[in-house]
Amino acid sequence: MEQFFVGGGLILLPEYILREIQRGYRMVQDPTELIAAAVPESGPAVRPIYLKTSKAKQSLGKRGGGGGAAYPRVELLYRDKEANIVDRGRQFDFAYRVVRNQKLTEFRVFLWWIGAQMAYDEIDDIYDVLLNGDGISAGATDVFNGNAGTFAYSDLVHLAMSFDVPARMTHIVASKSDIETIINLSQFQDPDAWRESELFQRTGDYRSIQPVNARLVVAPNATATKVIALDRRFAVRESVAQPLMIEADKIINQKLEKVVVSKESVYTIMVEGTALLSDY
Repeated sequence: MEQFFVGGGLILLPEYILREIQRGYRMVQDPTELIAAAVPESGPAVRPIYLKTSKAKQSLGKRGGGGGAAYPRVELLYRDKEANIVDRGRQFDFAYRVVRNQKLTEFRVFLWWIGAQMAYDEIDDIYDVLLNGDGISAGATDVFNGNAGTFAYSDLVHLAMSFDVPARMTHIVASKSDIETIINLSQFQDPDAWRESELFQRTGDYRSIQPVNARLVVAPNATATKVIALDRRFAVRESVAQPLMIEADKIINQKLEKVVVSKESVYTIMVEGTALLSDY
């Protein structure tokens, strides 16, 4: 680490920190896995378009030689109001006397941790938009019809089957306790009947289990008993004003470095009805 503080090496330190934070950002759970489209934007707010599905779901119009039914209209609409770009970031302070004699192999572990934390912050934001809506499109519709207080395998199947084609359930986003409930369903306990259970027992990675072919994602601050399923191909748009970047200030005569890692973006719903809720 000391080589970064000698001569021209200091200018390389921010770039090294950014690269390792970006690696940590995707190391544990990559938020981009939940995004249908990431679109660069400029300015403090955006007004994206969205697909209104009420008429888009109607069957195709059929016409013969003498005329026939009118074609159903598929509406792409601008939102009634703008969505404000959100600046998300973390400040990282470290003393020169602490890090100067440390090895890069250990210092980067802390940077990975910071990146992973930022990733989960974004997953929380995506969950919140899916649950409560984005200000124009409403949040996910609750389709739970089971016994209150209990999430059973039949409820998971019902959640998957509640999507209208062409959408389907590709991901499940929920609190850690709800993900644990899903993994502990008896249908996923027999390694002979469910081979992914054996893989989970060997690796300890819950993401290896894909119930009803849906990937499990923990949102740390998700509301308990509110399980959200989405089709990541259609559900969420990310408007990015500033990608993940780093600002580093040398203060107190090179004895302390203040590093701010931030990203400016906002999440909105692209296609209505591509996220559903099971509030048990």
